[in-house]
Amino acid sequence: MTAGRRPRLHETVANRGAGTEELAAYLGISRSKFDSLRPRLHAAGFPEPDPLLGVFDLRAVNAWLDKRAGLGGDSAPEDSDLVARIARFGEADRETPAH
Repeated sequence: MTAGRRPRLHETVANRGAGTEELAAYLGISRSKFDSLRPRLHAAGFPEPDPLLGVFDLRAVNAWLDKRAGLGGDSAPEDSDLVARIARFGEADRETPAH
């Protein structure tokens, strides 16, 4: 960020929703691996994307992961740095021109 410039909203607010590419990166797997696992994930109760927004709710994903890991209760607080990196990953993907 340049000195004197006000940060843009997406630079200061952590996204709660993630598209498929961002979610795969969040889970540490490739998009193709996520796509191939998707039927099994959803059969196991993995959250569906929001029907109106078309994005996955990261809190719901974290709660599902916590439950599978036996952590119980509410999901752990989000790592805001990780969420911010995921947001930047999605922005870079949108800014990359198609060849």
